[in-house]
Amino acid sequence: MWGDSKTTDNLNQLLDEVKCYVKLEKEYLTLDLVEKLSKLFSAIVLGFILMCLGIVVLFYLSFTAIYLISPIVGGLTTAYAIMTLILLILLFCIYKQREKWILIPITQFIANVLLSDETEGAMESNKTKEEEA
Repeated sequence: MWGDSKTTDNLNQLLDEVKCYVKLEKEYLTLDLVEKLSKLFSAIVLGFILMCLGIVVLFYLSFTAIYLISPIVGGLTTAYAIMTLILLILLFCIYKQREKWILIPITQFIANVLLSDETEGAMESNKTKEEEA
């Protein structure tokens, strides 16, 4: 039975199909990894840009507040001291809440990007479409 040329041809064809499947699966995994890494990298770049712009905005807003409160408090030196105190309090609040405001959201985002399965999302969207109908 094993010496039959038809069986040998079938086994060779099956082996070729398995090789092709493994090659396609490897390409799929590579593309999936590239997609996830590009989402992660773009989020990092966007976060960096927003953080830099936020720092610039905070800088100008603090100077605006300094010049607005300087006539009220009696001079620029006092206004600068008050603004420094306000910024230190803000910095302390951010430091105390760093896990809730920074660490957990970043961890969840990275986990969602790296661990999400595109087929699950497609299945869920099909279920909601079926439920609506």
